[in-house]
Order: sequence, then structure tokens, then C-alpha cells
Amino acid sequence: SAQQVLREMQGAKDDHLVQASGCVRMASIAARDRGFPARVRALGASRSDACYPHCLHFFTVAKAAMQRFPTDAVGEGCISALMVLALDDRDNKRATVSVGLIPIVCQIMRQHPSIEPIQEHGAHLLALLAAHDTAQAPTHAKLLIVNDGGLSAVAGALQRFPGHADVQKWGVAVLRNVGNQPQNRDERDAVGQVDGLSLAVVALELH
Repeated sequence: SAQQVLREMQGAKDDHLVQASGCVRMASIAARDRGFPARVRALGASRSDACYPHCLHFFTVAKAAMQRFPTDAVGEGCISALMVLALDDRDNKRATVSVGLIPIVCQIMRQHPSIEPIQEHGAHLLALLAAHDTAQAPTHAKLLIVNDGGLSAVAGALQRFPGHADVQKWGVAVLRNVGNQPQNRDERDAVGQVDGLSLAVVALELH
């Protein structure tokens, strides 16, 4: 169960294998159960929660794991789980931003540029977070992606994996979603600085 996975991760903070496998298991649970994201939030709702007294929250657990072990295995597992959790749940998107995961995700993408799943799932996650950052409900995800090197990481992935359709799809989505608001001149300029238009054109030609 999700509760058991979180207990194991929290109880073995210095074991990178437990952290990596825990994130992979969370991603698998989330993918199987579309109602799972709301329950993840509920796990952190109250320390007096009788069904889960330790109050472990996956977003903070994942953050700690990636900070302690910025390896490809832990990074790939955590980013994959975060991406699945963000797919259809706006609260999980906000939690991902507010807990401070964008800088860590961008860092891991930069540190492991040749690992396709990290680049694909990282780009997918950043695209979801940027799309959710709107003028009506700002989360500042776009600015964080720009400031923490997310665009350069995505641009590198697009150049490195021209034949990987999903990397191209989500990389272009990040560029589009970060630069799609006319009033956000800094974000649009940042997309231009990584030659975003040319990268998008190449992706369209290839796929």
C-alpha cells in the first residue's frame, strides 16, 4: 500500500535502494489507481489521523530522497511518481511547486542528461506544472522553471534525443507552456534564449 511504501522510505532515509524502489512503487500504485492522488494528500492531513499516525507525505519524502541521493535511480523513480501524481490532480501540481520540487527536478535533469526516462518524465512533469500556472491561478511554476535551469535542461534533452517522440512531445510542451502568456515577457524571452522555436520546428519535422 501507499502507506507502507511511505513508512519504509521514511524509516530508511539513508538507504538509496529503498528510496529508489519506494518511488517506483508509488508511481506504479498511482498509475493503477486514479483515485490515489487525493489519498496521498490525505496522508499528510493530520498527525492525529488514526489510519496513518506518522503523517508521511510523499512530496516531502520524495524531496528528501532526491536531495540526499541525486542519483539516476532515485531521481528517475521520484520524478516518475511525481509526474503520475500530477496528471489529473491540480492540488498535487500545487503541492509539487509549494514543497519546492521544481529546483530539484531541474537539477536532476541537468545531472543525468543521458538518462531518457529522467528527461522524458521530467519534461512531462514540468509541462504539467507550467500549464497549471495561469494568470487566474498563479503558482509561479514558470518562473521557477526558468530560474532553476529547466529550459536549458529541456533544450538539451530535445537536442540529445531527437528520435524519442515522448521527449520531443513533452520538451516542446514545456517551451510552449512557459512562454504562452503575452504578459510574461521574461518567460517568453527565456524560451527564445534557448532557441525554443527552432527546437519546436525540428521536433515537428521529425515527428
